[in-house]
Amino acid sequence: MNEMTWGFPIVVYLFLAGLGAGSFCLGAITSKRNGEGWETCARMAFLLAPFAIAAGLLILVFDLGYQTRFWMTLTVLNIYSPMSVGVWLLSIFFMVSVLAAMFWLTPSERRRIPWIGRLSLWSRQKWKRGIGVIGIPFALGVSIYTGVLLSACALPLWRSLILPFFFFLSALSLGIEGGAILGIAALRKSNPDAMKEPLQFLKRSYRVILPLYLITALIFFVVLVASPTSRGVAFGFFSGWSGWIWWIGVVGIGILLPLVLVMQKNEKQLRHAWLLSSCLITGDFLLRLVLVLAGQGAI
Repeated sequence: MNEMTWGFPIVVYLFLAGLGAGSFCLGAITSKRNGEGWETCARMAFLLAPFAIAAGLLILVFDLGYQTRFWMTLTVLNIYSPMSVGVWLLSIFFMVSVLAAMFWLTPSERRRIPWIGRLSLWSRQKWKRGIGVIGIPFALGVSIYTGVLLSACALPLWRSLILPFFFFLSALSLGIEGGAILGIAALRKSNPDAMKEPLQFLKRSYRVILPLYLITALIFFVVLVASPTSRGVAFGFFSGWSGWIWWIGVVGIGILLPLVLVMQKNEKQLRHAWLLSSCLITGDFLLRLVLVLAGQGAI
């Protein structure tokens, strides 16, 4: 590919899709627990998901350049086209995430929504806690799809079977932290102690996710360098300017530093939570930036 076809808007779209999918998973998990901290995390995660997906879809529509004909992509499902499957998957997940967000709005917030906000459906606790289970398969599908979208292309740097799992772990780490940090912000003044249990849960989760994330990143490196068809591109990618972004930004700031933070045993959870969040968001964004742009020879 001599001419770059995907630019910065696609980077942001992939980032927002991962954020929305991961935050929904956090909402589904924390909604099963009782307590102010858990419920605040669930609420913030479920509210974040549709906004992230909606923003990502809008960016995708405008970047594709056929805004008025976008609806036509939903009239046909081509199972052999990653873009067609992705649009359908994102659209269904967006609708499910909107429903979940409606359940987690406060009654006063829902009453501001004409007609639909006054339905008695939203007060049913069984549905409120069950919508997360319904949406998890779609959320997981969206998180994996962002990697499939790249791996289905012919570019040597993208054509890797490990890429979908890599993007899945990235989306999970990004979305979980995104929803949690909003929960921390919401309770920071009123009841910061309510976040102690959710933060302990996050630390335990990241002690599993981040080592897997690191191992996957190293496997991605080894597979690319070992393959004769991608070796030349891989050496250029991992040793040039893109290599600096990869090793320092993605691996160092986005994986190793957060791993060090979650392995520590101390009481400064809130302070470390903000640092952890900043590192994960930076690393996950740089992952998409360097793969999309460097994969097309743009950096």
